[in-house]
Amino acid sequence: MFSVPLFVTPVLGQTLLQALSTNNFSLYAQRITNIPSIANAAGPGLVIYAPIDEAIRTANVNLSNSNTTKRQEEEEKPSIEECECSATNDHSQKQKKRQLSISPGFARVTFLDDPALVNLGPGRAQSIVERCVPDQLWPEVYGGLGRNVSVVGNDIPFSGGVIRPVNGIITVPSSLSETVRVPSLGVSTFIDLAQRAGLLTELDNKTKTTVLVPSDAALASAASLSDSELAQVLKRHVLVDVTAYTPLLRNGDVYRTLAGDAVTVALRDGGYFVNGARIVRGDVIIKNGVLHTIDLVSPALPTFVTGASLAVMSWMALALRLMCVVVIGYHEAAMQRY
Repeated sequence: MFSVPLFVTPVLGQTLLQALSTNNFSLYAQRITNIPSIANAAGPGLVIYAPIDEAIRTANVNLSNSNTTKRQEEEEKPSIEECECSATNDHSQKQKKRQLSISPGFARVTFLDDPALVNLGPGRAQSIVERCVPDQLWPEVYGGLGRNVSVVGNDIPFSGGVIRPVNGIITVPSSLSETVRVPSLGVSTFIDLAQRAGLLTELDNKTKTTVLVPSDAALASAASLSDSELAQVLKRHVLVDVTAYTPLLRNGDVYRTLAGDAVTVALRDGGYFVNGARIVRGDVIIKNGVLHTIDLVSPALPTFVTGASLAVMSWMALALRLMCVVVIGYHEAAMQRY
């Protein structure tokens, strides 16, 4: 595991390039020298997620188009004290905050605004998410293709903000259809069904969206649906006109879906739920928003009936009404839909 020294050269007042060169980030400094938007970035409040030299040597890539410089402009953010871990908190504060069940983290806007890589609407740059992980001292940073890097040291101040050391290069987001085919995510069934239902192009190109992708196991029962039924089910997993990164989710939030209905967010049992489905892997950044893996089809798969079975159901409904006449004086039942 990569790490950086706890004691670093005091650099308050130094430029970004000077601070990088004197604190184990010389390779990163070399690669951004000819990128004025990064090298000359002005603060205050910038957060530079800088890969340490060993991380760049290991990756052996060119960072000229990397997504490692982040603005402090955040969509909405809790105060840093709400996080379980933080590069700026002292040890006692970390221990205290570890008692929290959910760590909101941060959704940070980056400098990445290339239209070929970002589809979030006019003038909107790409975001990444920084979240704390249970039992880890430092937070993790989530980028594209379901990959993340870890913070590995204290913040290092410079004239425009802070350098935050990370152990890898934040992956540039790709399209939804490319992202869900990453084997480690275990959600390739979704994209196959979306293609069958004729939704793939729309989901890849729709601006500013959040996709709740059921795991392959959760979607196993959907294969028997017709194409039109399948399209309706999948649309209920697409939140429109919102990039709902987990740090922005609040208990009771309601979001509209592509199907025209709505889903409700619940925070309980140390996790995030959407209409009863738990987010088991969150904040996979895609070109046009964010993807969350969920453990259930949410809402539950509707029961589609044929004309023949409809007649049987009508007869059963009459029978149930008669039964209600008999028992109404003795028992009342209420059914709630979650």
